[in-house]
Amino acid sequence: MISPEKIWSSDQLPTLPAVAVKLLDLSKNPDTDIKEVIDTIKADPAITAKILKASNSSFFGLRSECKGIERAVPLLGTMVVTSLALSFSLSESAITQGPLKSRFDAYWKQSIIQSAAAELLATKSGNDLKYDSFLIGLLQDIGHLAMLRSIPVDLLAVLEQAEKEQRETAEVESAVLGINHTEVGVKMMERWQLSEQFQTAIQHHHDSLAELKALDSHPDFNLIIIIATSAAIGDYFCSPNSGLALQRLQDLTSEFYNMPHDDTHGFLEQV
Repeated sequence: MISPEKIWSSDQLPTLPAVAVKLLDLSKNPDTDIKEVIDTIKADPAITAKILKASNSSFFGLRSECKGIERAVPLLGTMVVTSLALSFSLSESAITQGPLKSRFDAYWKQSIIQSAAAELLATKSGNDLKYDSFLIGLLQDIGHLAMLRSIPVDLLAVLEQAEKEQRETAEVESAVLGINHTEVGVKMMERWQLSEQFQTAIQHHHDSLAELKALDSHPDFNLIIIIATSAAIGDYFCSPNSGLALQRLQDLTSEFYNMPHDDTHGFLEQV
């Protein structure tokens, strides 16, 4: 067991700059003036430069070069630039060399897969949670990043044990450390003063099928299911325990999306 204070007192915890926090706040309001988004980004020259560089990359395929953030934001959209700003901010907490490099690489790969899967699931559900789902999908394992930064030696032993025993990572974290990455993630959301909706979805993303079904009257039920299912998809693609993840995924998609197993494989290809 470890003292949770060992995590919270660490000077290695990932942080969000004021610009990223403000953008998250603005993104929640559909009536936000795009000029306010532009002014917020311009307050941080480093993030401005990175968003401009990204907007001119082949990924977005814009017809002409964006020479200023005033043009980039309307073309990309508020949610895309918010997601980029978050990614740039958090990626500075990653380690690019040394024995933990592969663990940080795996964390980022899984985060991107989960955010893409969450957006697709929201679209499939025909609800208006597409952009919230993408952002929460990106952040749902932020507790894992915090633990990699603050207690790397303890966490590495747990990850290796979970892989060896073919068990859920969160389950082994709780048993060995007395705290898991879901709990740490919720605490990080509180520290950053992100919405209760974000906190709730992250809190339940590793719940059992029975626990999730019991939440069917919760006002954020659709979002909770989207994030839980995207977590299973992330585990399927990135976890050594892919068989365990696939079984969970099929249970979730069958129960909540009425998706036959054959369709699940097609959906994974889409992700």
